[in-house]
Amino acid sequence: MNLSNQAHSFPDLHQKFLSGLLRWLLQQRRLVRRLTAAWAARRQHAQAMAELYRFTDRELRDLALSRSDVLAIEKGEFRRD
Repeated sequence: MNLSNQAHSFPDLHQKFLSGLLRWLLQQRRLVRRLTAAWAARRQHAQAMAELYRFTDRELRDLALSRSDVLAIEKGEFRRD
């Protein structure tokens, strides 16, 4: 390979590196967004469950729920018959 061929291949290598880096950065950004959304959903669920656990038995009965229903809701197994 002579000097002129090396001069032409360097910009190609540089461009491939930059495009690969850009793809990787975009993947990382998507990952951070998914993790942030999952974390926010988990926090929202935890806050809702904490609120349900603070209800008295009478308040739960007013909502047609019992303590065991709260546990089922938390596990994602609650079914209304």
